[in-house]
Amino acid sequence: MTLPLAPSFKGFGAKLQTRRSAPSPQFQSVAEGEDTFLALFPHRHDYIWAAHPQPTAKPAWQTESRHPLSDRLILQGGYLYGVRFGPKTHYLLFDIDSGSLYHPRRDPFAIARLVAALEPLGLVSHIAVTSSYSGGLHLYFPFERAQKSYELAGAVQALLENAGFVFSPGQLELFPNDRGFVDGKPTLYAAHRLPLQLGSYLLNSDWEPIFSTPAEFVLQWRFCLRRNPVTSRAIRQVLKAAKRRRFSLSGKVDKFLNDLNAEIEPGWSGLGQTNRILGRIALRTYIFAKVLYGHGLEGRALVEKMVEIATALPGYREFCQHQHEIRQRVEEWAQSVETTTRYFPYKGRRAKPNRSSQPAETPSWHEQQLEDARGRISRAIALMLESNTLPMGATARFSALTASGIGGATLYRHKDLWHPEYLIPVDTPPHPPGLDIEREGDAPKCLSLLVSKSSNVPSGKELSGVRDSNTQAISSNTQEKQERIEFVRQTLAEVQAYKRAAQLELWQQYGQEQGQLTASVTHVDKMWHWLESGDAILVAEAEVFFGLIQETSKGSE
Repeated sequence: MTLPLAPSFKGFGAKLQTRRSAPSPQFQSVAEGEDTFLALFPHRHDYIWAAHPQPTAKPAWQTESRHPLSDRLILQGGYLYGVRFGPKTHYLLFDIDSGSLYHPRRDPFAIARLVAALEPLGLVSHIAVTSSYSGGLHLYFPFERAQKSYELAGAVQALLENAGFVFSPGQLELFPNDRGFVDGKPTLYAAHRLPLQLGSYLLNSDWEPIFSTPAEFVLQWRFCLRRNPVTSRAIRQVLKAAKRRRFSLSGKVDKFLNDLNAEIEPGWSGLGQTNRILGRIALRTYIFAKVLYGHGLEGRALVEKMVEIATALPGYREFCQHQHEIRQRVEEWAQSVETTTRYFPYKGRRAKPNRSSQPAETPSWHEQQLEDARGRISRAIALMLESNTLPMGATARFSALTASGIGGATLYRHKDLWHPEYLIPVDTPPHPPGLDIEREGDAPKCLSLLVSKSSNVPSGKELSGVRDSNTQAISSNTQEKQERIEFVRQTLAEVQAYKRAAQLELWQQYGQEQGQLTASVTHVDKMWHWLESGDAILVAEAEVFFGLIQETSKGSE
């Protein structure tokens, strides 16, 4: 029998000495075993926790920011736990309370409508669980590719708000939420409680609880992953098409720009849409170039930008039947929007001068009084517009303003702020009119493309488009427009003077023929003011007065 060789104590001592002299490695925490259920919720910082409440009480949630939440704490079950979201996420969650209008007990079709509204993002399948014994619902929408949390929140909220859903605590809440900012820094995403804790169960298609295990939750999660092909491109497209952005513009201008975005960004969804889409692109690019790109666009630069926008829209390759002549179509629309419409490039409000390097100038007493008077008139007009009580006539409007405490002399000095000649409230039209303008001389006729047509026309015919769907013509303070306004005012003044002179002459003739004294200018002016007063009785008397003159004039002829 052969015995094993005894170890060399000399060599053992050398190894022992080497181990003692070697520096000890830094201590590392023991890695937790992989839990497929808890791995679905990887963001554990700034988690929330609460003691198990009484059956009818709500948990008193607290935030723990000193250390992340571990699997062992969750599995121990000593408290209720919830997690937040990091920069990216693999899922989103809706919280619908038991008393919400969107709960299946109140509206059996609300959740189906909610899911249908999310289809443009690729979200079609979800996991439904009860949030607690209260009967509220949590709807999980998992997807395979991680997406930016803030972009996903903005896209989902935009889609649902456009579909009529209202986000509010107790009704409908979204996780990750569209978070705000405090002192210029983003706040934490809202936290939600983890599923399958006390009172939380999986639900079937009839919203009835079923026996629930983490393994079953994971199986449903993986099933939904394959049915929710969310991509970052789809999210960005939804943000462009559905979310109404704030451009630091006035209310109507901001709405006009967002309406154009809503028309353009979805792109082509079928045949016969080229003219409509190119028309909207032309308006947006020409009017709002400075807002969107920092500088105006015209001529060749306008055409190039329009081609770039059109060819990059969704559905262009599949549905646009004018790809072979897209540049020609774009040139026609660019020419139309620059020459045959009443629109001007929006230049925005004048930027305030930088006074950081200039000494502050205190306004004089007269300037302060002037600014105060104009401010009081503007505020009074704004209140009347909001309450829809602004009179249309000058006299009635003057009386309403004086009744609000503004002196008559002040109103006459600042007629530009209230007089109907300067301030006329205009209802927002559903469509701005198109203009067909024929140039003078031998120049060829340039047909406006902003007129009503239902579809594209065959190539070779005159190109026409659909009426524009914006809500308000954008005014411009250009010199050309001011000259047009001044010309119209002068023309109206001349017409009125001519009418008064003619009426005075007719009245004098009438007085002579009847053997009466000729009427004075003052009397004719009085009748003229009665005709313009808006008072039914005075207007009727003035019409009789001038009608009698005209009949006498015709009889003498």
